[in-house]
Amino acid sequence: MSDNSVAALLSPFQAVDATVHAPLAGVRVLMVDPFDASRSVLRQTIGQLGCKGFNTASTYADAMRVLRRAEGTVDLIFCEYNLNGTRDGQQLLEELRSERLVSLRTAFFMVTGESSYKSVVSVAEFAPDDYLIKPYSTDILHRRLSRTLYKKRILAPAYELIESGATKAAVEACLTIGQAHKVFLADCWRMAIDVLIGSGEDKRAEQLLQRLLALKAVPWAILGLAGVKSRAGDLGSAANMLEKLLADHPDFLRVHDVLADIKIKQGQQEEAMRVLQMAASKSSANVHRMRRVGALAEALGDVETAERAFSQVLDRTRDSAMLSGEDYGNLSRLLVAQGKNDLAEQLAGDQRRMMKGHKDLDMSTAMLAFHRALQEDEAAIEVAIQKMIEIEARDVAAEVSPRLVVQVIRACLDHGHDEPGFQIASRLAKRAGLDAAVLHDVREILDQHRAQQKRQRPFSADELDAAVKAVYDTGFDEEMRLRIERSLAVLMRRGPDVHVEAIAKLWAATRTKYGIA
Repeated sequence: MSDNSVAALLSPFQAVDATVHAPLAGVRVLMVDPFDASRSVLRQTIGQLGCKGFNTASTYADAMRVLRRAEGTVDLIFCEYNLNGTRDGQQLLEELRSERLVSLRTAFFMVTGESSYKSVVSVAEFAPDDYLIKPYSTDILHRRLSRTLYKKRILAPAYELIESGATKAAVEACLTIGQAHKVFLADCWRMAIDVLIGSGEDKRAEQLLQRLLALKAVPWAILGLAGVKSRAGDLGSAANMLEKLLADHPDFLRVHDVLADIKIKQGQQEEAMRVLQMAASKSSANVHRMRRVGALAEALGDVETAERAFSQVLDRTRDSAMLSGEDYGNLSRLLVAQGKNDLAEQLAGDQRRMMKGHKDLDMSTAMLAFHRALQEDEAAIEVAIQKMIEIEARDVAAEVSPRLVVQVIRACLDHGHDEPGFQIASRLAKRAGLDAAVLHDVREILDQHRAQQKRQRPFSADELDAAVKAVYDTGFDEEMRLRIERSLAVLMRRGPDVHVEAIAKLWAATRTKYGIA
């Protein structure tokens, strides 16, 4: 996109006055608040600011229905943090972000009577455009709205290009708008960098980040640069940057997530868990983080923490579009492994009620049956795995939640169904718009499986000779002993061989040396 074409996009917005008397004239508003009195007061207030078009919702579910029906035509959302029941405004914001139910141009104001540390940190994590602590005056609301809506109008051309997938033009537009409106320079650069990183252009993103950080130590830019360094393999440098950033900004919760990723890559799982739990102690609202806490706790053998985390995820996603069969599968697996079969059956009943008509229901039901089969016999396991393979094959529209499919892949590979497991992994990897974290999990599962296969593959004669000599000199573990003896048995079945016989004698001497019966 040329400078002239970007300028043409910007021209309708150049004359916008941030201090216009009626900032809500022509703005379509949604008010989400369970209290009639609060809705009435807010409606009167925004009416004084020029708003004529508005909808109201008293519950989380009502808000979702309005927003789905509105199809992106809502310009401004006022949402009360406390929505009563099991939902809150933060969950609504998280779901809108994850499901992309509102445009980048839609402004989201969180309204709350709570100014407690934990509530503010929780709300701020999902970046509402602003939040208002009650009580607030019409004058305060006027100033905050004028500023936010002015910013949204100025950035509208960039939002449009980002949402249309025109990444190169979007980056150019962001940088051009930033130069034209210096007050929004940091916002524009941040959008440009996010687009670059999202499209895999880490080198150009790094150039912009370095230029910005040369001017000012902006926390989000430090986080972005650390992410770039981590993806380039410079884990130590990235970890050091993030640990210093956390020391200076302990409530920047996203830093914990990226630092935990790095710690896992460095093989420091316990340290990764500490970092994630530090974030969870400040805000337990982030569903993605709680899933990670559960998975990591399970890998570390901390079943109690894993069960608690997966239970929290289900509590927060129930009755929302974020509900996934993955979450039932995670909790079911832990319950069955602990012998809590009654609770597992209750969970299965809850799943049938909550996921009726859900795209994940068939696969999730089959996954729960697989978990129960693990307590039975090989025949039951075989039936359960074949059922999951069959359901995945029917999913030609690729609708089943990717993370649930990841669990199917793991089940196949763990129980000798390598070919369908690799086929399912290949189909999943080809899905459009697949989350990078899911793709990472699939690759990790496949790499672990290949490594396991390599460890279990019988040695050739030369490999066996080297392995036995190494064991004789330095000692061994049980896994190596089993592989040596399995390999020796395979080679000896092939018939007389002087080399193999010599290896067998050395192995006998090795057993004697280390007192193996």
